[in-house]
Amino acid sequence: MARASSQPDLVQALESGVRVVYVHGDAAILVDAVVDELEAWGVARCGLKAFNHGRWRGSDDRAAEALVTARTVPMMADMRVVVLRDLHHANGSVCEEVVAYMEEPSPSTLFIAVAGTFGKARKGDKNWATRLQNAAKKNGLLIARKAKDVSPVRFAHDHAAGVGLHLGRREADVLVELVGTDLGRLAREVEKLGVFLDARPGEGEPVRVTGEAMQEVCSALAEESVWELTTGIARQDRRLALRALHRLLSDGQEPHYLFAMVCMQLRKVMHGVQLLRRGLPEHAVKKEARLWRELADVQRLARSSADPGHPFHDPATVFERLALANRDMNSAPAGRHRVLEALVVELCTG
Repeated sequence: MARASSQPDLVQALESGVRVVYVHGDAAILVDAVVDELEAWGVARCGLKAFNHGRWRGSDDRAAEALVTARTVPMMADMRVVVLRDLHHANGSVCEEVVAYMEEPSPSTLFIAVAGTFGKARKGDKNWATRLQNAAKKNGLLIARKAKDVSPVRFAHDHAAGVGLHLGRREADVLVELVGTDLGRLAREVEKLGVFLDARPGEGEPVRVTGEAMQEVCSALAEESVWELTTGIARQDRRLALRALHRLLSDGQEPHYLFAMVCMQLRKVMHGVQLLRRGLPEHAVKKEARLWRELADVQRLARSSADPGHPFHDPATVFERLALANRDMNSAPAGRHRVLEALVVELCTG
């Protein structure tokens, strides 16, 4: 069977009698879209869902039941729909049963097998990724959805159209630059833009995405991604702060950008601490310091930093440390990662 390259091809294959489909790849959101399409087609033809539609996961102890159900004649309907996800987490015996089923599938069951990325097979072990693909190609339909085959800009544009937005090429480029190339994350931010702009798919003209809207929505996203790091510093929790820092750096965030975000957030936190010390109520502190997060960590810091020996007791000392770190980062561009890491450790330990 040929690979499905579009949804019309997928429906055509199902209408022609294909009853085994194996969907795999690391682009989870695209894999899910294909599985949803397959399920919808099957459910519309399986009669009572309670009797003829079942879902399992390869990591479950009951995963093998999916194959037993797939071989069972549907109840009061022409078709049964069985979905078995996460085969990359299944043990060898389950994968063996899936391959055996694909070789002799039931003509009255639409069997949808789904997998992410398999780990590299160890020497002497069976390569289930290859075996499952070969069985699906021989007796059913093999569909791959891999991130490397998808343009993030094009994906953002198409996903925006699906939620009632018009995202121009320039705006799509900017969105990818702000959010990154992870398709799932892009989809979530496009959907946030749709909510923010009150887009209504299928009702009138698509709402145009403006730079101002992206700046509003995505600046909140950028700030949120760094709050874990700032929270670790405020709590004096070196492990939490370093874990957050290393995650952000591994995601490709620039040290100078992270430093600027931490400085901005620490100013908000320190402002909040000063307002709490003056006895202002919570709602006034949030509004004045523009702290849209919960105040628990700020309140904790306000109490602990009342001790003169606490590293955050004197805001001027904190800001002096930040200024010195900024000078060091500017004078040693190649060592910015180390300067930022040293600053985080220093702020967490006093």
